[in-house]
Amino acid sequence: MKTIGELFTSLLRGEQIDPAIACGEVTKVNIHNEVRLVTLWVSFNSLIDRGELLAAEKLFSGALNASVIIKPHFGEKLFTADYFPQLYAAVKREIPSINGTLNNADATLEGDVLIITLQNGGKAILEAKHFDEILLKYIREEFDLDLRLKYTGTFEATAQSDEYKQVMQSAVKQQEREQLQKAADFFRADEEVSDQIRERQAEDALTEIEIREGKFATPQIIQSSVRPLYGRSIRGSIVPISSISDSAGSVVVWGDVVEVEKRTTKNGKNNIITIDITDYTGSVTVKVFDSINATQPIDGLKAGSTVVVMGKVQYDEFIKEVVLNAGSIGTAQKIKIVDKAETKRVELHLHTNMSQMDALTPAGELVKRAYNWGHKAIAITDHGVAQAFPDAMHAADDIAYSGGEIKVLYGTEAYFMDDLVESVTGDQNEGFEGTFICFDIETTGLSPLKDKITEIGAVKVVNGEITDTFTTFANPEMPIPYKITELTGINDEMVKDAPSQSEAVSAFLEFAGDNILVAHNAPFDTSFIRRACLNMNREYNCTSIDTVAIARAILPDIKNVKLDTVANYLRLGKFNHHRATDDAEILAKIFISLCSRLKDDYGITQSGDINTKIAGGDFKKLPTYHQIILAKNKTGLKNLYKLISYSHLNTFYKKPRIPKSKLVELREGLIIGSACCEGQLYKAILKGAPWGELKSIASFYDYLEIQPSGNNEFLIRNGTFKNWAESLTSPSALPATFTLLIRTVPSTGKFCRRL
Repeated sequence: MKTIGELFTSLLRGEQIDPAIACGEVTKVNIHNEVRLVTLWVSFNSLIDRGELLAAEKLFSGALNASVIIKPHFGEKLFTADYFPQLYAAVKREIPSINGTLNNADATLEGDVLIITLQNGGKAILEAKHFDEILLKYIREEFDLDLRLKYTGTFEATAQSDEYKQVMQSAVKQQEREQLQKAADFFRADEEVSDQIRERQAEDALTEIEIREGKFATPQIIQSSVRPLYGRSIRGSIVPISSISDSAGSVVVWGDVVEVEKRTTKNGKNNIITIDITDYTGSVTVKVFDSINATQPIDGLKAGSTVVVMGKVQYDEFIKEVVLNAGSIGTAQKIKIVDKAETKRVELHLHTNMSQMDALTPAGELVKRAYNWGHKAIAITDHGVAQAFPDAMHAADDIAYSGGEIKVLYGTEAYFMDDLVESVTGDQNEGFEGTFICFDIETTGLSPLKDKITEIGAVKVVNGEITDTFTTFANPEMPIPYKITELTGINDEMVKDAPSQSEAVSAFLEFAGDNILVAHNAPFDTSFIRRACLNMNREYNCTSIDTVAIARAILPDIKNVKLDTVANYLRLGKFNHHRATDDAEILAKIFISLCSRLKDDYGITQSGDINTKIAGGDFKKLPTYHQIILAKNKTGLKNLYKLISYSHLNTFYKKPRIPKSKLVELREGLIIGSACCEGQLYKAILKGAPWGELKSIASFYDYLEIQPSGNNEFLIRNGTFKNWAESLTSPSALPATFTLLIRTVPSTGKFCRRL
């Protein structure tokens, strides 16, 4: 990649930038043509002054005639608490109203805790503005560090503190300026859109905005279509509802009517009308108090109408919320949104108002909207139910009666559970009198892709007897999170001189030999061992047994299958939970007890028969996954109804669950899709499951679904991935993994990409 200097020197026409900035290596460029915004991700070998960075952004913006944002990256080795004032300056660009709150504040770093000592108070202001979240986000993005923040010092300033008063006054004034600026920016954007609309299609009141690449334009009104309904003429700039507050004064907003309620006063002379409206940035209650004659034009308003309201924002003591007391109300028309894509999509994953907490629009309206956009078909996939089918069918019939045609694909987003016991992974078979290695690990977190092992404990079981033990710490070469230390008691000091990951895992595998591994939640423990083997180019081909799956199947009356719960259920005594060696020893006792039950109750004497001779278990304790099921013919529709009914009548626990055994039995006429990030395949990829397991899971599905990347941005917010770059380059990079699965699993069939 080129440096910033190499990219911009020819454009700056002799103007100079800081040499340290010029040497920064550009790792990624994102260009937003519609808003003329260029974002540069730049890697630096030394810390950069934020003032110089801002000056460079201004120079580049002038050279390109577009806004330029530079996102620096330094790496964790460069981080120091002395850089806090520079980070504070960066955060102030995002939340200017904290200006002055951290004057004279000191920052120190203790372990993974950044301690900010306040001198002037203001802790409440910082917390209200979410300063800590934004600051830690900058540190995470720029230094690859996950820190915690702690405030010390003076939390509250005295009422007599002039500096505190100045800070508070500055914050209030800045907040007012932000609201005004938001309103101005919104109106400017609204004016620009309206100008473009009038230029493109001045004669058509229902002007069209194209839908490109699945990016839907926010509904906008056509300002020239505003017609007076109540009160005097409407004047002023329209602002978004989200920008108003109880101190906003007089404003003009637009919105779609959600609900209208009218009451008449006791004297029979006046009406009190409340109108709930939304502009999709926020919602507000519009209140009208006037004579019956004056309010008569408002009687025609109903849900779905679009209005423009001019009035005064006030706090209503009666309903205890901020309302907009209307002085004037007018009706308006909205821009019509259409799909002009040459190749129309077919939506295969869609929720209606019959999906709890997932959608509000009735199925009939969605079917008609898809038809108006030129779509040939649309699927209805509500969560676990089929109540929207009649509404969708009637909408399709109405379209057919008017000479049109659209096909409704009837389906559901099921809560799928794998009730087939798959405790043993691998081909090795061993009689219960043979040798098994029961083991447990402690780690820095839950992801084998970014977390590491801190301790391994193992016990050798021969003919039902414990004969040998193994234990070792492992240096994770990364800080152990505070919560993990609280849980396990293992801290950085205990592992700093421990063997490396490769050394510890190699020693464990040498102890295990060619014997079958046994773990409680084996997919988790073996995923870390497998990842360590991959990192040292060592083949991993161990057979493993998961005691969680066995306990779930043969101990149906147990409360849950956690290690300590199973140990108590089997009366195996107390132990030091969350330390690898102690967990491995109690696991060995559990395994011996479970083998005895398998032999006595099921006639199973060797590991190879476990998967085939036991099944089921308490469905309430099985994990559930999202899964799309579509009916491709009448047989499939009948089977879909059977599955939905079965899940509500026989396997309902918090949600209607469809067991895999029943789905396999009634699969005829159905098309099965892998669904969203809550799907079985998606979750397996995220947990770092081996390639063979991924192919096995994928082979069950008729098509694999990849959703728009924005649907899964929460994986960055919750820390699964540090940033976009890691999500695309890590071993679990979803697009690459899905593409490989398509190429290598012939039975997977068609591939669906939701645009």
